[in-house]
Amino acid sequence: MDYLASEPVMREFTERTLFIPSNATLRAAGDLKYRSDDPQVQAALAVFNGDVKNLTPEANRLPAWKWSAAYYTALVTRTGQAMAGELSLDEAFARMDSDIAEQVAQAGQ
Repeated sequence: MDYLASEPVMREFTERTLFIPSNATLRAAGDLKYRSDDPQVQAALAVFNGDVKNLTPEANRLPAWKWSAAYYTALVTRTGQAMAGELSLDEAFARMDSDIAEQVAQAGQ
């Protein structure tokens, strides 16, 4: 496990898969060289990685939140449907709310 979590291995994995680094040292270094033929990838991910310091405390707590799976599932599903034109943005927001409420209700049974 130490090997997989080591900085060189995490760096190579992140650069090859175009992932957002979970390793704080990699993010702080700011020198990831993403491997892609698309010149926009490096610039886009550099901006994203550089803005991590601006995350709110609430955003940092979200992954450990009891209902994060319900939240993320609804967000991904309904955002994708809105982007594909299957739902309007207002419909997607309403469905996100109802999806999460349904998951919470089912958990209480």
